[in-house]
Amino acid sequence: MRLNHGERLSLEIGSRMEIELGSGSSRLSSRLVGIDPGAFLIARLPEFDGFEDQLLPGTAIRVSFEYSGNLYGFASSIIDFHSRSLPLLILTYPQAVDRHELRAHPRIDCLFPATARVDATVFQGNVTDISKGGCRFVSRGMSEEDLRRLPMEKHLLMQILLPGDTHPQELKGQVRSVRHDGRNAILGLQFQDPDPELLEKLSDFVDASVFLLK
Repeated sequence: MRLNHGERLSLEIGSRMEIELGSGSSRLSSRLVGIDPGAFLIARLPEFDGFEDQLLPGTAIRVSFEYSGNLYGFASSIIDFHSRSLPLLILTYPQAVDRHELRAHPRIDCLFPATARVDATVFQGNVTDISKGGCRFVSRGMSEEDLRRLPMEKHLLMQILLPGDTHPQELKGQVRSVRHDGRNAILGLQFQDPDPELLEKLSDFVDASVFLLK
């Protein structure tokens, strides 16, 4: 998919991006901290050693990120690298973006009270969309620093209050995407080994909602 001049990516400040260097043998995890549509992107890198000699102006890279159930990727190149105080990488704006559907199941917008337990910490929030395979969890109580300490594919424990229930349902989830919009932490989660009875209930809810939306 080619981008028109100045067209904005489906990429928000705080989104996590994976950067491949060279032939893909080296990968860096980063977060988008700045964007000028049509001109450049600014990515914040973690504190690290050993890659500085590869982050040279003009170096070709590959960037990938997840958004709304899709995996996007694009070719870019390094404009500049700043290592003082904060390691920042300035990248050329893409001319074209590849998109691949990740979701095996349709998601339905919703607003269900929920909690997510990460190790010993419980975060209050809401599930804002849900499918048979996963959900989006939004929490104002989870800070950007909390997200930086949350690795991809981390397992956590969810409690979701579904329609018609008086007690929350417990589900295991695996982190598939994270971002912070300045107010809320937003986690994309994939359910892990859900109880068959609960899975049937989720399936009935999603199927009924899809039918009503047709």
